[in-house]
Amino acid sequence: MLLALMVPLALFFAVAALNPDVASYFAAMEVRRKIIGAFRFGPIDAGALILAALSVWESLRTARKFIAGRAVWIEGAALRFHPTIRRRPLPLEEVSGITQKDGHFETHVVIAHGAGRRLTVPMVDHDSARAFVAEAESARARLTFG
Repeated sequence: MLLALMVPLALFFAVAALNPDVASYFAAMEVRRKIIGAFRFGPIDAGALILAALSVWESLRTARKFIAGRAVWIEGAALRFHPTIRRRPLPLEEVSGITQKDGHFETHVVIAHGAGRRLTVPMVDHDSARAFVAEAESARARLTFG
């Protein structure tokens, strides 16, 4: 759903960045013209171009995460994370607890590690999160009790 919103916004910002008529239409007030003018370099609106680039970047990250299907998994004696989370593998010995946090629209996996630090893995499937928490707790118990 987020992707369906971000792609049209990215296209709009790209058009606004390259077409001065679109930017001037939305800059009806004098204050807005001064703010928008500060980001304009010739015919290109740098502010809108940056917003378009950020929207495309986040859309690609979201799409990549949905295509891969797994945000976090157990491999050997460590937790491995999807590249979009940008975390190194976390040894199971350092993990003090793994829980599932259900929100109104999304589910998160919360991993407690280190000296009270927490890592939240956002936007995971509810059933997959429940199964992962059970699997991770089982792996931690095997590692602790043999």
